[in-house]
Amino acid sequence: RLQLFGLSITPWWISPHFSLLFFRPLSELTHFVDYRWLTDYPWLMHIHSIIWYGLLLASLSKFYQLFCPNKLVAWLALLFFITDATHGFTVAWLANRNAIIAGIFCLQAIILHHRFRETGKWHFFLLSSICISACFLAAEAGIVVGVFLSAYALFLDKQKPLKSLIWLLPAFIIFLLWFTLYQHYGYGAHGNNAYYVDPVASPLLFLSNLPERLLQALAIQFNLLPIHLVQPFKPLMTGSGALLLLSLTVALFNTHSFHYRFYLFCMLLCIIPITSAELQDRNMLFVGIAASPILAMLITYLYNHRKLLTARFFLVIVFFFHISGLLMLPTSYGPKILAKNSITAANSLTGNLSNEHIITFGVPVFDASYLAAIRRSESLPVPLHLWNVTTQSHGLTVERSSNYRFIIKNPQGLLGHVDSILRDMQFDPISTDSVFNLNGMKLTILALNDKGIPIAAQLDIADNINPAHLVLYYWKAGKLEPFNLNNGEMRVFE
Repeated sequence: RLQLFGLSITPWWISPHFSLLFFRPLSELTHFVDYRWLTDYPWLMHIHSIIWYGLLLASLSKFYQLFCPNKLVAWLALLFFITDATHGFTVAWLANRNAIIAGIFCLQAIILHHRFRETGKWHFFLLSSICISACFLAAEAGIVVGVFLSAYALFLDKQKPLKSLIWLLPAFIIFLLWFTLYQHYGYGAHGNNAYYVDPVASPLLFLSNLPERLLQALAIQFNLLPIHLVQPFKPLMTGSGALLLLSLTVALFNTHSFHYRFYLFCMLLCIIPITSAELQDRNMLFVGIAASPILAMLITYLYNHRKLLTARFFLVIVFFFHISGLLMLPTSYGPKILAKNSITAANSLTGNLSNEHIITFGVPVFDASYLAAIRRSESLPVPLHLWNVTTQSHGLTVERSSNYRFIIKNPQGLLGHVDSILRDMQFDPISTDSVFNLNGMKLTILALNDKGIPIAAQLDIADNINPAHLVLYYWKAGKLEPFNLNNGEMRVFE
């Protein structure tokens, strides 16, 4: 962990109780393939993810053909899923491949379970159980396979629900085994409620966030308000989601379609797990699987009743707002856009850095965390240390009192708003005189504002570091600019 602090891969203010550890062996195998054989051609890693996505779409096509009221709804649902803007980042970001793999096994598990229930052939039951296990081994998101299986038993199985649910007992045992191992070995996200609320450890806090986030997720999923455009307007998202939920509920009481009930049940319950953290469209994959047929059924219903003035009105509204699905391709480029500043900043460090110790000021936390990794991936020299001290430079004062000591102050705070996701100041506050050991540098907090955000700190460099190899940089327009500071001098950034 000290090595991560020494290169700012992990920021200094992160909660000491914060743990982020996932158990995804099947997905990790695919990344082993990436880094074992595809590193010379990184674009092949993206082709690898696209192949998995193609398998997901093939599975989804079969799934919709089986579980939609007619072929038109099935094909429309597949079209809406493919063009859903929320999936662009999911496919483009290699680290999100786990959700795609879990989605494939989830769909296959339901299809095979359906074949078992239709034919009574036990090999389908065995294959379904294997796919259920693979869901859990691919991603935590695979837990929603239980949602789809339960919905199938309640709404689509030809036998009575009670008898249908009994056949889910093996799936429940698989879940218990996975959950027991997961908890025993400490997997998951822990120690920071600002980033992730553990439903098991903090059920009340999780439930308090659930209603608002569920409504916002509905607004995101149906593209009434694309998350990329309206993230700052959460109340508007919540209100739109509430209107949407009301409309879906009215439709529920006015339809006798078991398919509609099946997908509505799945959609609402698939939202619940992702509300444990701040909503991100890349986590909407399973919600989209259930939501796309709902949208398709709604549109076909309105089209069949298009002679009614209200039906015409709503048909136009639905199509108009779903135009945001055309953002699928632009959002697929999202990781490249987000990485642009980090790549530019990493390349702006010049010279042979292999013997240098770098202190940076004002680099946004996510850009700072990738600087060393980008340079290493591009075979560029990596400094011995790279300490990012603040995430904003506007209003910052840096004073060098000696070769090994700096005093930094910023009345606006040394950290920005987004930095709080790595440490919940309410539940895990930083105090005055708190000391952070950063593998070669010690940072001591001198003062806090009324919100508990550090506004002054002292930096002490280890005396075994040669001051001649200590270099200072500050963030300016997406690049790192060097600056000099002699003993007794002060620099104010405006």
